[in-house]
Amino acid sequence: MLFATVLSCTIFLVQSNEDPSLQTKDGKVVFSAAEVEFQFESPMKQILLQKEAELVVANEEKDRAKAQILLQEIDDIEEQMETERKHYIVSVTGVRDRLDGHDTNVTNLDRKIGIVAGNLDDFKLEVQHALEDVTNTTDIHQQHLVDLEKTIEENDNSVSLKMEGLNNSIKELLEDLASTKKNLADTNKGIADQVKKDDARMKGIEKKIHEMEVNHNLFQMPILKEWKRGLKCSANLHGALRRISGNNPSKEVVQNSIVYCNGAEWTRISPIVGQSAENRIPGSNGCIMRDVYAFSTTSHSCRAIYMRTNIKIKSSVMFHLKFEGYNYGTGRHVDNSIMGYTYSGWTCSGSRSHRNYGDAGYVDQYCSGGFVIIRMVLYSSSYYVGFRMDASFLNPTGPQMCGLFKVVQTKCNSPF
Repeated sequence: MLFATVLSCTIFLVQSNEDPSLQTKDGKVVFSAAEVEFQFESPMKQILLQKEAELVVANEEKDRAKAQILLQEIDDIEEQMETERKHYIVSVTGVRDRLDGHDTNVTNLDRKIGIVAGNLDDFKLEVQHALEDVTNTTDIHQQHLVDLEKTIEENDNSVSLKMEGLNNSIKELLEDLASTKKNLADTNKGIADQVKKDDARMKGIEKKIHEMEVNHNLFQMPILKEWKRGLKCSANLHGALRRISGNNPSKEVVQNSIVYCNGAEWTRISPIVGQSAENRIPGSNGCIMRDVYAFSTTSHSCRAIYMRTNIKIKSSVMFHLKFEGYNYGTGRHVDNSIMGYTYSGWTCSGSRSHRNYGDAGYVDQYCSGGFVIIRMVLYSSSYYVGFRMDASFLNPTGPQMCGLFKVVQTKCNSPF
């Protein structure tokens, strides 16, 4: 590394009979060898002079801290220069030995070059022989190529003949396929006609099966015709059930109702929820009809609900109607009841009573078209409201509506 950073170099002759060596002289590196001395100025010398100049300035400025730092740096530089000087002391004997070794290496290199030249001649000869072999091989391959072209030409002729025969075979096959397709179409038509007939037959069978299922279901509970309240039944039928339908002589609606033999007479089983059933209460000829009507809507604006009943004016019916439900839109309770009497001498119901127990709305009544109309008015909103109705006919006059009462028609915000 020392010689890579030389600042200057001076060459001059010297007289010396001693073994020369690399030394330091007046701050310069001196190399003496065989009456020739090489002097190389050490690069650390310039750094040392700069530090010494900075030390003088620091002493003048009386900057002791900086002076101590510079003294330490100067000591380090001098120690490094001394180390470099010792590292680069080279003797003349060592140089002579290295030169002799170099001569030996050159002799060995010349010998190796001769060997390589001989090997190169041998390689040239081998390459020449290889080129001759490639030439011979190329001639053989060309002959094979000519033979191959001849074979391909012969094969092309053979393939052409075979393709002609194949085309003829395909033509015959297509003709057979067309004939088979026609035969298959005729067969399919016959099958389609038969399938059509079978479908019609199956529909008839399915219809008969359905009729049989209906009749079977019907006769699981036989129909009791011409039923009326008080119709007698024998004791041996006690516990038997019968279906009744239509209207009995007293005009009571009995469609899809069921009667039960108590050992003496056929009595209706009630209540039948949602079927306007009557429930005769012991000790009274009256009845309570559960769930005779229900109403619901998703509208916000159906605030006035008009319900036309089949209670006629002047029909001498004492009635009690009860409403229960929930008004989701306002979060309120539907709980109302209404009572009245259609006396034969009045033009509408009288002796009325309206009770509004819930907070969803109120009820009242009036007459229109010869029938009693019930009106329910909801507070604020009707959004998702729903309620049901029970009808009671418990007074001495009014049981004639048992099993007959119903709501005939309903309107929103539109009076009858």
